[in-house]
Amino acid sequence: MTHIVFFKLKEPTPENQDQLAAILNKMQGKIDLVHEMEVGKDFLHSDRSFDVALIVRLDKENLDAYQKNALHCACKKEFAPLVACSKTVDFE
Repeated sequence: MTHIVFFKLKEPTPENQDQLAAILNKMQGKIDLVHEMEVGKDFLHSDRSFDVALIVRLDKENLDAYQKNALHCACKKEFAPLVACSKTVDFE
């Protein structure tokens, strides 16, 4: 399954995009449940754009465990001051 998270920054500067991407990339290759992970920064900056996206591929039955993973939770806590809102899409 694919889990996508879109992030809107409180202050959408290139530096904050880089900081959020760096925090998300701390999970890269460190959560056994995850098959594949990708982080991307928006370059278009349109009214419809979110600033950063996270794409995670994992087995559907592991989504809850991923959400509760200690590293995942630590990263969420670390980036919380930067983020105004986030939206998700989960699909098979």
